[in-house]
Amino acid sequence: MTQRPDLFRAVVCMVPMLDMLRYHLFDNAHVWQEEFGTANDPDDFAALFSYSPYHRVREGVSYPPR
Repeated sequence: MTQRPDLFRAVVCMVPMLDMLRYHLFDNAHVWQEEFGTANDPDDFAALFSYSPYHRVREGVSYPPR
């Protein structure tokens, strides 16, 4: 969706985890910290930030492409 917006004209996003830096703060998502890591750990932060859809949105890019 945000990594390659040029590939798709639409995305169905059902129960998304879009903000990977803060996902563990919502509902019961803290139980996934062992699997995904947490932004509190510098190594995990770098990995999470690199693919977090919320943080991949760029100015001047059409989502979806025109």
